[in-house]
Amino acid sequence: MTEQKQNQLTILIGTGASGGHMFPALSVAKNLRARGVRCVFVVGGGKFTQLVEDAGFEMVRLPASALNVRNPIRKLKGLFNLLRAFWRALRLVQTYTPAAVFGTGGYATVALVLAGKISGVPTIIHEQNVLPGRANKFLARWADKILLTFSAASGYLKAPAGNLYTTGYPLRESIENGLKHSSKRSQKPLRLLVLGGSQGSRILSQILPEAVARLPENLRKNLFIQHQARAEDTDLVAESYAKLNLSGTNMAPFIEDMSAALSAAHVVVSRAGTGAVAEISVFGRAAIYVPLSLADGHQALNARLPEKAGAAVVLDEPLFTPEALAGHLLNLLEHADVRTSMENAAKNFLPLDGTKQVADAVLDMAKSDIMNQ
Repeated sequence: MTEQKQNQLTILIGTGASGGHMFPALSVAKNLRARGVRCVFVVGGGKFTQLVEDAGFEMVRLPASALNVRNPIRKLKGLFNLLRAFWRALRLVQTYTPAAVFGTGGYATVALVLAGKISGVPTIIHEQNVLPGRANKFLARWADKILLTFSAASGYLKAPAGNLYTTGYPLRESIENGLKHSSKRSQKPLRLLVLGGSQGSRILSQILPEAVARLPENLRKNLFIQHQARAEDTDLVAESYAKLNLSGTNMAPFIEDMSAALSAAHVVVSRAGTGAVAEISVFGRAAIYVPLSLADGHQALNARLPEKAGAAVVLDEPLFTPEALAGHLLNLLEHADVRTSMENAAKNFLPLDGTKQVADAVLDMAKSDIMNQ
């Protein structure tokens, strides 16, 4: 280890395998790195780990296996790997002597935060959803500071009130930059943005063309649709749209420039992962959320908050019919005053500086520990 790294303030960052865990962690790490902080990622695997390496961060892998399984052998394997991960994390804390440990959820976060706690290192976690994940629910009892995207999440955590802070969501760097340089929207054509989440959404791909077909022809002629869907569905959805006499379409399994897409959109139809809700809200876009039906219902809870604030409409999957969607689309696309009201509510729904607030909180804990040594 070089002398510069030895003298540099170090933060260990634990994160899970999903994009919902990884993207916020990366945003915070980039903010901290810009302030001269050394950030080392501790991960349990997953396809998004390549993003860590691409961003130029050091990374250490821990053993990880799913615990939320019914098979007793697989569950036992998961517990064994969690124990192995904890001992490995304990050695990492001793090796790197971090000023703080920060986690965004997932199995690696559990091992790392517990290792940090036992070693006397300040521990901070960030919970993205209204309904906390299993890892953060467990860690909230032990972490020194719990940061929340939504204050409503505090009702689901067993933690001292003095340890809970609402910071908003750590936005992606590209989204923050896009907010600073967002251009004025054109009113012709109107633009509808459809976001199916990281895996795409077949139900959105099935219902959207049928709903748009129910809109008046003069409205369809002035409507451009940008639709993110599964790769295997894009051709079929494009063919369905081609029959509707639209102003234009853009189909893709992944939207490279989400800032540009949100900046141009008048209405967004989307799943309700926290990242999507946060990004749509900070751009101030009228939204129709279709929460993914999950056992814990966390996307539905995410979506209900902007709906309550007047920033969105929520259509749960059983109610997500072509007729219902067409009615809401007609109302939003034809009435600029309705859109404006929802846009203003969306802009006030979440802070724009969530990344900085989270990074500030981590850095404050790290510096206070150094001062107390």
